Amino acid sequence: MKFFVGALATLSALSATVVASSAPGNFSYNRNQFLLNGEPYQIIGGQMDPQRIPPEYWTHRLKMARAMGLNTIFSYLYWNLHEPSPGEWDFQGRNDVAKFFRLAQDEGLKVVLRPGPYICGERDWGGFPAWLSQVPGMAVRQNNGPFLDAAKTYLDRVGKEVGQLQITQGGPILMTQLENEYGSFGTDKKYLAALAAILRDNFDVFLYTNDGGGKSYLEGGQLHGVLAVIDVSVRS
Repeated sequence: MKFFVGALATLSALSATVVASSAPGNFSYNRNQFLLNGEPYQIIGGQMDPQRIPPEYWTHRLKMARAMGLNTIFSYLYWNLHEPSPGEWDFQGRNDVAKFFRLAQDEGLKVVLRPGPYICGERDWGGFPAWLSQVPGMAVRQNNGPFLDAAKTYLDRVGKEVGQLQITQGGPILMTQLENEYGSFGTDKKYLAALAAILRDNFDVFLYTNDGGGKSYLEGGQLHGVLAVIDVSVRS
């Protein structure tokens, strides 16, 4: 498992007790801290992608994460595995991310959703399905009609699969990430705004961006009205 610390330029967080709950809740923030149901909450999180783990080990891995002191799991979703061909969906087996999030909640863990559509350079082509490269006029990670149309179809389906697992509906999902480290790639605010609109159509929880700590990264990747977060890798 890869762990990281999510740091906010203007926010520091305090701790709160984590308990699994099926009652609708609220996750928000002010200038100083995150708030879970109105109480200060410190995210102590680690990255765990269900699609990289055989499902029979999910509960074991989540128990280990909880035992080591984590209270939140960050999870990328891999578009290329969910939609291997246009309109061909797979949310079964290791792609059954809704089941994984329910298991996380059973272990007293919250979830931060990182659906992409681009997730990370550590994944081939950022997790994009290969068939995107065959779509006429395609230009990924830009304010491009073919790309945004494909991304909307994908994110709409993700919303259908896991939208009911947001904290506002009694689930464990606290917030949803907009793109990933976009400031290291571009500065197209129209693209980010279009993608944010798609995510807001599917999710009630607030959005955040995640970028490196450099000034140019933050300026390129942030979007007005979306919480800006920086990431710091922790390696032993």
